[in-house]
Amino acid sequence: MRFQVEIHPYSAEGYSTSIDMATALHPQTQMILGFDGQVLPRAYGFPMKVRMPTWLGFKNPKHVTEMVVTNDYRGGYWEDQGYNWHSGL
Repeated sequence: MRFQVEIHPYSAEGYSTSIDMATALHPQTQMILGFDGQVLPRAYGFPMKVRMPTWLGFKNPKHVTEMVVTNDYRGGYWEDQGYNWHSGL
């Protein structure tokens, strides 16, 4: 799979994944920083979690500390285990 542009979030635990730009710009995709009017609790993914309703839950990164926008496909944790990059609905 070759992306024109990809967003690659990295989590504090070392998890990473590849998100194509169409998914990143989907109107239901969320970058979540808070919950119930407060800073996002650690149990819910502090400092930030990315929610992509069009993808299966295991592809939604939590504890995101860095995001890189690139033209290169970088794979990710599940992709490196042999799963497809999309794992969506």
